[in-house]
Amino acid sequence: GNFADDCLAEEVAGGNESQETLSQQFIQSNALDATAHEIDEAWKEEAEFIRKNISREIRQTLPAEFGVAPDQWQIEAPFISPFLGVAGRMDAFAPYAATENRSVVFELKSGKWKIFRDHDPKDEHLFQPWIYGDMLYYALGIGRKDVWPRLYYSKRVKDKNNNIYNGHSFAVTADREKIRLVMNFRNKVVNVWKLMRDNKLRKFFESGKIRSDSFRAPSCGDKLWDVWLKPQAEALVNPILSADPLARDYFWRFLAFEAAEDFCAWCGEGEQSGGKSLSWKMALPEKRQAGMVLSGLVPVSQRPDEKGRIERIDFDHTLEPTNAFCSIRPGDSVFIYEQASDLSNPSNARVFGGHIVSFEDREHNPQLRIMLDPPQTPAAFQIDASKQYIVETSLGNRGRNEYKGLFMFLSGCPRRRQLLLNQIQPYCDPVRPIVGREISTPVGDLIARARAARDWYLVWGPPGTGKTSHFLRGYVEQVVATPEENVLMLAYTNRAVDEICGMLETARKDAPEEEKSKWDYWRIGTASHCAADYQSHLPESRGLGDRRSVLEGLDKIKIVVGTIASLSADHSVLHLGKRFDSAIVDEASQILEPQLLSLFCAPDDGAPREPLIGKFVLVGDDKQLPAVVQQSVETSAVTEEPLRAIHLTNCRHSLFMRLKELSGQKPELFGKMGKQFRMHEDIAKFPNKYFYDNLGVGDVVRQCAPLP
Repeated sequence: GNFADDCLAEEVAGGNESQETLSQQFIQSNALDATAHEIDEAWKEEAEFIRKNISREIRQTLPAEFGVAPDQWQIEAPFISPFLGVAGRMDAFAPYAATENRSVVFELKSGKWKIFRDHDPKDEHLFQPWIYGDMLYYALGIGRKDVWPRLYYSKRVKDKNNNIYNGHSFAVTADREKIRLVMNFRNKVVNVWKLMRDNKLRKFFESGKIRSDSFRAPSCGDKLWDVWLKPQAEALVNPILSADPLARDYFWRFLAFEAAEDFCAWCGEGEQSGGKSLSWKMALPEKRQAGMVLSGLVPVSQRPDEKGRIERIDFDHTLEPTNAFCSIRPGDSVFIYEQASDLSNPSNARVFGGHIVSFEDREHNPQLRIMLDPPQTPAAFQIDASKQYIVETSLGNRGRNEYKGLFMFLSGCPRRRQLLLNQIQPYCDPVRPIVGREISTPVGDLIARARAARDWYLVWGPPGTGKTSHFLRGYVEQVVATPEENVLMLAYTNRAVDEICGMLETARKDAPEEEKSKWDYWRIGTASHCAADYQSHLPESRGLGDRRSVLEGLDKIKIVVGTIASLSADHSVLHLGKRFDSAIVDEASQILEPQLLSLFCAPDDGAPREPLIGKFVLVGDDKQLPAVVQQSVETSAVTEEPLRAIHLTNCRHSLFMRLKELSGQKPELFGKMGKQFRMHEDIAKFPNKYFYDNLGVGDVVRQCAPLP
């Protein structure tokens, strides 16, 4: 599917790249995923047919039928429709086709249609094209009958009579009955969502109303069910049904919490109206006051890429004074749309996606720079320099990793599940002296105890105590000095990950020449969310063109860095034969418990009862800002006594905070960075007295100098 998307983008841009170059670029930009799935010659042969089929459709068929030139397509066009209750993106959108002045939507599929039956599209692929007419009507005022959805299958397939089909195109039409079918399906999904939120779905499982056979459709044949679908249904249902009572309490309580968070964010129903729903519920003046948008933006310049597509746009942001107080920062993913009135929002405008590169406020060059995701042709990206525009944070996909983590809690490593439920106690080996350079006694002791822990260890680090520069660096020094040992370094935000990368770069510069190569690392993520100084450490930036080069490159490094979200969403780097003995999690006190479960509970490939990652070292400070939660404290409170007995009293608390309670602050499980080096000693008196119980002050000269 991803390669088909790349082919579509290439044909829209002109289609000048050779098939070999396009395939190689795709493999390099998806190096880890491509290696995990072992791309072979058969894949390359299939990819060639996909490219040819898409090229023919974009460059010949659609121009002939609709008058849409290849460069008129907007790629990956976002859409939001609160009225219909749907959001997503169109693979390609041409607002005004030359033929009869109609809008064409191109929906691309890389799989098969009903090739062995009646040569119709698959039912599940029709829902989105069916509602494009209504969606564009409510968003842009385009008449329903003036929208032509086109569903295209790019795969080369052979039917039962050995007839070969090089792709297949379907003109999709939707009447009111089909729209009602889609809305009915959406309502059923929302109803299940509400059942999860209200913790009522549990009753259906525990009453026996949901079993693996519940997922079998009446028309499903025995062979299809027994061989293909039943094993999948059992893999989903059995871990829930076979869990012990405490594990079921944990799973269902957090599932309700996550569903309620998503419901608050998308619907703004009940006690809170926030999150994503504010994007269309608040008028522009309110958004300005809340620091949610950059508005009154005037286009200054556009920069093309090597294919002639617009890849960057620069805006002057000085016309609107409230822009100075906006919370949007470099690296954030954003929507760009025209500011037609104070009621403009992403649900009633044509929207483009991008991410902030820089937000400068210099007197003579005040520019906001945005990279488009993906780049668009000049014909599709029609930004008018005489108009003003709005930029606001895109909706994102919150919740997927959390639900995945909760299921991993039930189906993953049993020992990790028992640790979380306090059914077994964590192991600790005897403390051994650290090696290498001399490290100050308090920090050195923490590092030694963290390395002796077998399951988890907590480091409480108030501001300015040197969590990154002293503890994290010292811990990694021990990893670098130990043969065959590897470490994951994780954080909640990309900015914190960039700080870790900065520490690694400094340590590498300080290392002896013969040791510098040991400090090399991979930064997992995308270039759009990685500081420019560290993009050379992205696997995709290293020219890894085949499985062998990826595995050899991974074998040479000892350190992998990324956000919790990026590693939770894609485990590829963890399944390529490299064992990670520990994971250090910075900002751990800002991370909700379900966000860590996908990694914490993941089982080892060769030994499912063992964890995929050795130990977790959580570094944080529960006295600082906690995770952002939409629900009230009362709604997220835990009332189940078995859960409260393991210190799970509120779902809004981090795993760091709960493990701190479970540890009893025993030195073999918990350590404190006891001296801060940032604040002047007089300024430090207030937080020390009211929050940190007389935290020590370092001996830096500026901290002891008299205040003016």
